[in-house]
Amino acid sequence: MALFSQDNHTAVQDVAAGKTDYVADVETTVTKLSDLHEAIYPNLSNNGLDLHPVKPNNNVVFESACTSTKRGMISLQYMRSRTQAIRVERLMGRDETSNNGIDARRHPVIEVRVTPSFLTVELILSPYAWWDQQNFIGKQSVDRHRQRFYELLLRLDDETKIGFWRGIQLEEVYVKVGQMKSQRVWNEWIDTFDPGRDWFRAGMWYEPETDELSSDNIQNELTRQIRGMYNLYEDVIWSSNNNYREFYNASGSRY
Repeated sequence: MALFSQDNHTAVQDVAAGKTDYVADVETTVTKLSDLHEAIYPNLSNNGLDLHPVKPNNNVVFESACTSTKRGMISLQYMRSRTQAIRVERLMGRDETSNNGIDARRHPVIEVRVTPSFLTVELILSPYAWWDQQNFIGKQSVDRHRQRFYELLLRLDDETKIGFWRGIQLEEVYVKVGQMKSQRVWNEWIDTFDPGRDWFRAGMWYEPETDELSSDNIQNELTRQIRGMYNLYEDVIWSSNNNYREFYNASGSRY
């Protein structure tokens, strides 16, 4: 039996940030997602994944890094540490971060998201995270790093979907890892990416009550997917030891 029932998914359509009077199915869904975090996160941390909840005191959030709309979804979001995030946002010119809180959309995020139609596990790099987007595209301008990223993609499930759209709905324009049997496909796809405008995203989209998300298997499945996404995350995220923004500037890329 799936951990999240169809009723759990359907109830999420009424979720909105700031709303408190939820029906029982919404409360149940939030509790299940919170319990998943408590089960999964120690395993991630103990295995060296440098990921941190966006809101440590409230692990389940009513938002997504792929949209500014705060309704119709609940999520777990993992990203760089708060100290690192403040540093990056200050480099981006956002000095008020420490007072107003971290904006997850300004950073690469690995997100576990429940919507009425799907449970999704994906890496999201929004155009608001332009500092990291420039780092990503700068790194892609170096042949050996582009090849390395392609090899990391091939480690993911064939059904992993890669696209550049915005929002919590699954759009029709994407490429699956299973379709990228040659690097030429990846090269042609990433060359259409428009930094500063597009959302880069790579993830698995599960329909409600699929076998992989059974109560007995969901922890292992989500942990496996997050680990796979982390390999991409680690490759794209800017740090002083992974700084390719100068290559972005040198290539004359648009922003």
